[in-house]
Amino acid sequence: MTQFPEWDYILAGGGLAGLVMALKLQEKLGDFRALIIDRDPKKEDDRTWSYWTQHAEQLPDIAHQSWGNIMVYGREGEQHYSINPYRYYTVRGVDFYRYAQSRLQADERFSFLTDRIVDLNEGEGIIRTAEKGEHRAKWIFKSYFTLDDLSQIKIYNTLYQQFKGLVIETERPVFRADTVTLMDFRAKRPGEGIRFNYVLPFSERKAMVEYTAFSPRLLPEMTYDVHLEWYLHEVLGIREYQVHKSEFNVIPMTDYPFHSEAEGRVVEIGTIAGFVKGSTGYCFTRTFEKLDRLTEDLRRGKDPRQSTLASPHHFRLMDSILLDIMCRDRVPADLIFTNLYSKIPTSLLFRFLDEKANPLDILRVMWACPSKEKFVSSMMSQLFQLATNRRPGGTRPFSFFPD
Repeated sequence: MTQFPEWDYILAGGGLAGLVMALKLQEKLGDFRALIIDRDPKKEDDRTWSYWTQHAEQLPDIAHQSWGNIMVYGREGEQHYSINPYRYYTVRGVDFYRYAQSRLQADERFSFLTDRIVDLNEGEGIIRTAEKGEHRAKWIFKSYFTLDDLSQIKIYNTLYQQFKGLVIETERPVFRADTVTLMDFRAKRPGEGIRFNYVLPFSERKAMVEYTAFSPRLLPEMTYDVHLEWYLHEVLGIREYQVHKSEFNVIPMTDYPFHSEAEGRVVEIGTIAGFVKGSTGYCFTRTFEKLDRLTEDLRRGKDPRQSTLASPHHFRLMDSILLDIMCRDRVPADLIFTNLYSKIPTSLLFRFLDEKANPLDILRVMWACPSKEKFVSSMMSQLFQLATNRRPGGTRPFSFFPD
């Protein structure tokens, strides 16, 4: 009989979701053995996560910087907003990896394996890797995926948030160090989708400048370079600068109903489980909150397959409506977002986007939307598809609400 290394938990994927899951296991559980597998040792500064929160102390003290003001540039020009009592934070990937790995490597309950996963037996809870063979666990928490794994989302309302960012340093002061440019719609926009620029200022002379597209199709990389150069030169008036870092990423924004139930001994977490907010692409604080609930269920002896990781029904409906509006360009995106920021307090909007709004908050947000009749039409369309289990563009049944 073949003997496999036995673990209580295997974290299949050592990125944000896998490492947060490990940190939550460390915090909440007692005796166990866990293995973290990733094909990359996570030593590079490969991404940046940003988020807003009122409770910075609930997250690791690793934020690179924070701000209390945002700017949105639309048809009415430049609009500045205080986000008090929130602050907007950014975390560099390398800082989070170092923080998590240092804590976990000092804990004898955890082991790390840098290897490529080649097979996963969900029923038996067995993972096979390219070099180190097979490992068995009571529970496997899977977060790794490729965009090909998400091919089924294309028949739902789906946009790919894709962006390229450059951390640059200029010769002269250019940036407002106390203000994040959250959405600047002064962007070239050939073709379909939504385009805007985003600026995280680290000082008056140093910032991350991103070109972002919400598009149903992936764009060629040269598109980002052309638009970034145009924005830096023509909008910000920057001609001479030094590039310290380049970052590119693609995030799926979708109302696809990710698995509400686990299969066998595998529980999906992270992007593949719908942790990314469908209408915004934000995931950092949502990952902490959802995995806090999951590990609390484990602590109480609950079967993790029964944990509720999906967002509440009404917030998923709101995401579906906004995605439908954006996918079909029923209302110009710049009008939607500039209206929301100008007509309601940012604290209310952030509360809504964090899925902590009450019914009155939701009504206020809906009332602030432009072209209300088109939002109502989209809502009726989404509810009709829900009631009839139909989705345009495909035949896969639509199960917006879990059984």
